[in-house]
Amino acid sequence: SLWVNLFIPSELNWKEKGVRLQQYTEFPENPSARIIISTGQPTKFTLKLLIPSWADSKTKILVNGEPVREQTKPVSFVTIDRTWKSGDQVELIYNFKFYLKPMPDNPDVIALFYGPVLLAFETKKEIILKGKQESILENMVKEDGEFSFRLKNNNQEFLLKPFYAIQNESYGVYATIRNEF
Repeated sequence: SLWVNLFIPSELNWKEKGVRLQQYTEFPENPSARIIISTGQPTKFTLKLLIPSWADSKTKILVNGEPVREQTKPVSFVTIDRTWKSGDQVELIYNFKFYLKPMPDNPDVIALFYGPVLLAFETKKEIILKGKQESILENMVKEDGEFSFRLKNNNQEFLLKPFYAIQNESYGVYATIRNEF
């Protein structure tokens, strides 16, 4: 079996099997990865693909353009057992969605995510949000053609970027929900 648990541009030469796998991806900006298999002769092996904790049942896996019938569920591996031939392609297409994670010691302090990506608020101020946790994300949108996001809340509009993309800017990754009545 070959286990794939990282989605990065990479190449594996499995000499014992006479198989080479090349992975192409722009993950996480593009929520997909493509694996191309090269082999001198048809070779049987099992490919196990990670379905991470942030993924959902809408994750698609295609082999040569045909959907894999196995159900995807978070924190598991999808198993594809077959005889592979040169030129076979496997494509994973993740359905990124917004979600938040409250801090264990204070459920009113949250971090926002898009798929696996921690989002950072571009701001010099403390981030105060209003509303219930589930309603906060209703006003969150991904910018067209960009890997940045906007959140309207508490009569403000916040710009968010992936935490890893923040450079030389003031930012915050935690927001406090404060609902004064």
